[in-house]
Amino acid sequence: VKVRFTVDDHSHYLFTPCVLTEWVLNLLRYDLTAAQSNLTDSVLEVVAYEARRLFRDRLVSSKDIHNFDNILSSIIRGDWGSDALDNMIGMKQLFLR
Repeated sequence: VKVRFTVDDHSHYLFTPCVLTEWVLNLLRYDLTAAQSNLTDSVLEVVAYEARRLFRDRLVSSKDIHNFDNILSSIIRGDWGSDALDNMIGMKQLFLR
C-alpha cells in the first residue's frame, strides 16, 4: 500500500508505523468469541475491515479504491486462501464490543 499510494499522489497518503499500530490496537476492540463459523475467516474479516477503515478511507479516487480492494483481496485469497472479504457485510455489528 505504501509503495502504491504515495505522498506524491496526495499529501495525506502518508502511511507510517503509527497507522500500523492503530490497526493492531483497533483489532483489540473485537470479541471473536461470538464467531459462529470459521474463526480464521472471522479474524481475517476483522483485519480486512480495519484495513479498509485505515487505508481505503483515505483514498481519493475510485481508481485508487479499486486498486486497494484488489491488493487486499489478493492478499486474503492468495496468502490465506479465504473468501472472508465476501462475508464482510454486517461483520462489524457481530464482533465489535
